[in-house]
Amino acid sequence: MHSLLLVSHLAGPHFAAQAEAALASGADALVLDLAGAGDGEMGLATRQVCDFLRAAQPMARRPQLVMRIPVLDAPVGRGVLDHLIAAGADGILLPEAQGGNDVTRLDARISVEEAVHGIDHGHVKILAEAGATAHGVLGLASFRGASHRLTGLVWSAERLAADLGGIGVRMPDGTLRAPLSFALGQFLIAAAAARITAIYDGTGRGHAAPAAFAAARDDGFAAGLTDDTAEIAVIAEAMTAARG
Repeated sequence: MHSLLLVSHLAGPHFAAQAEAALASGADALVLDLAGAGDGEMGLATRQVCDFLRAAQPMARRPQLVMRIPVLDAPVGRGVLDHLIAAGADGILLPEAQGGNDVTRLDARISVEEAVHGIDHGHVKILAEAGATAHGVLGLASFRGASHRLTGLVWSAERLAADLGGIGVRMPDGTLRAPLSFALGQFLIAAAAARITAIYDGTGRGHAAPAAFAAARDDGFAAGLTDDTAEIAVIAEAMTAARG
C-alpha cells in the first residue's frame, strides 16, 4: 500500500459524489474522516459512511476502506466503532495515539466487535497517527508489539508543531525545526523497529506535493496520505522510485 486518500465532509450533501470519485482515484486505500465530523454531524456521517461501506464491499479491485475515528475516549465517538465494523470497514485509523497502549485498547474493542458480527478475527487492521503530540513522541517506541493488527503509523509535522505551541514547521532554509526533526527520526526508527509502514501525511501540499513526497520517500517513508485525488499518481510514482 503506497497511496491513501483522505475523504472528509462526510455529512455533507455531496458525499455520494465525493465517495464515487474517491473510489475511482486509484488510491490503495480510502481514509474516511469521521473524526472530523462535529457533534451534530456524527449520526448522519456514520449512517452515510456505513451505507457506502455496504455498497462497496462486493466491488472488484476496490481500495481498502479505512475509517478515521474520534480519539478513543471521545463521547461523540462511542458506538461508532460497532457500526463501522458491522458495515465492513477494512481498517481503523486512530488519531493522536499516545503509544502502544492506545493501539492495544483499540485492538481489544475491535476483537469484541468482530466476534459479535461474525467477522474473522484479525480482519480489521489498525493505522495510528503517531508522534502527533509531545506525549505521543515519548511513546513512539511502545508501538512495537502493541498489536498484530497494526500495519502503519502516520506522521504529520504540522500536527506536532501545533501541539508544541504553534511553532513554525520549518527554518528559513527549509529544514525542519529541531524538535520536529528529532521527532521525525524517532518516528521512522519506531516504524522500522515495529516492521510496519511509515506513512507521510502530505495533505494540503498543493503544487509542492511531488517534492514533498519524494523527500519523504528518501527519509524512509513507504506510503503517502493526501486529500487531493490528483496527487494519487504523484504518491505512487514517488514511493515506488529508488531512494536518493
